[in-house]
Amino acid sequence: WDFQWCTEVLPQESYFSTTGVEDMFFRRIVTRTDITEHCKTKFDVVPRFNWISTNFIDTFEHYYPQIGFKNQPTASSIVFTNGGFDPWSFAGVFRNSSAADIHSLLIPEGAHHLDLFFSHPKDPTSVRTARKFQLAKIREWMNKQRYRASRYSPES
Repeated sequence: WDFQWCTEVLPQESYFSTTGVEDMFFRRIVTRTDITEHCKTKFDVVPRFNWISTNFIDTFEHYYPQIGFKNQPTASSIVFTNGGFDPWSFAGVFRNSSAADIHSLLIPEGAHHLDLFFSHPKDPTSVRTARKFQLAKIREWMNKQRYRASRYSPES
């Protein structure tokens, strides 16, 4: 995980600054310089702090439109889910891209990965709805791929 974090800069609690006042953790200040030094020393890599926004949809444009990032998605056929009870959702993708078939779902009663767990009779309606959407999209993408494959006939 540490290597993946260093190369993709995914959310991880050990890399967040904490104040000990506005959160439940002990005071610890972590800077980009600290992170870069750690990753360079341990793995000889330099963190790509904009990896998520560069490779998917620019989350920062959603939160900070005045900055004016205009990155286009370089991936397609994705359903991003963000749970209302998930502390990691602040780093989620919250925009759709119809051109790239990328969808972002906010699951108000969702928790971290709850939509990916096995279903349970007490699952909230919003989680059940998200799962149905995910399944429908996966089926749609698979059917498109099957259709493309059926149209391809290699020359003998």
